[in-house]
Amino acid sequence: MENVFDSATVSDSAKILGDAQVCGDARVSGNARVSGDARVYGSARVSGSAWVYGGARVSGSAQVSGNAWVSGDAREYGDAQVYGDAQVYGDAWVYGSAWVSGNAWVYGSARVSGSARVSGSTQVYGDARVYGNAWVYGNAQVYGSARVSGGARVYGSAQVSGNARVYKQTDIAWVDRVGTGNSMTLHRTETDGVEGWRINAGCRHWEAPTVAEVCEMVRNNVAGGPAEWKERCVDVQTISRWDRQVRMALVYLASMVEESE
Repeated sequence: MENVFDSATVSDSAKILGDAQVCGDARVSGNARVSGDARVYGSARVSGSAWVYGGARVSGSAQVSGNAWVSGDAREYGDAQVYGDAQVYGDAWVYGSAWVSGNAWVYGSARVSGSARVSGSTQVYGDARVYGNAWVYGNAQVYGSARVSGGARVYGSAQVSGNARVYKQTDIAWVDRVGTGNSMTLHRTETDGVEGWRINAGCRHWEAPTVAEVCEMVRNNVAGGPAEWKERCVDVQTISRWDRQVRMALVYLASMVEESE
């Protein structure tokens, strides 16, 4: 078959289209598609209804299966697995023994590696890194220059961003449906080796050197009557309820994290 080299095989209803190539000991099967300028090589496996296209490269013992897509200039290698309805695209890399599954998206220049697991409807993007034994799932988002590793678990509607450094569970805490219904996430950051803390709430964020200081910044914002609340044109009772929710959430968040000594 054209565009299939070495000991590689293409079976069932799988197709190799465009300038794509399959070589080495790679296997493409089921209803899978490899197209564009994509390359599948080494001992990689592409199966099910998976699609590898664009300038993507899948190599080593990596697997793409189910309805997953790997595209753009993405790289998947080692023993990595991308499956379910997951998408890996842009300049993203998935490698090591990492898994990306469910409806998760990994894109931009993000990296998922080690034994990390990214699943659910999670998005990992920008220059974010998820590695080690970290798990990111649910509707969580990890972006910017964030780092999530170790045994950390990030899930629910947590948002991890900026220069986040989440290496253990006490580096992060979050609550869902605060105020206007957004989640609120408190996580550790690090810039030039200096620890700090960041709170993400909807499209807003605050950063300060300590947990107490960043929480106070949010309290001051609430006391001043956030513009986004005023734009909702809600009654005074609703504003008061949202105010209480935010203040209670801050107490909880602060109790769940641990600052370095």
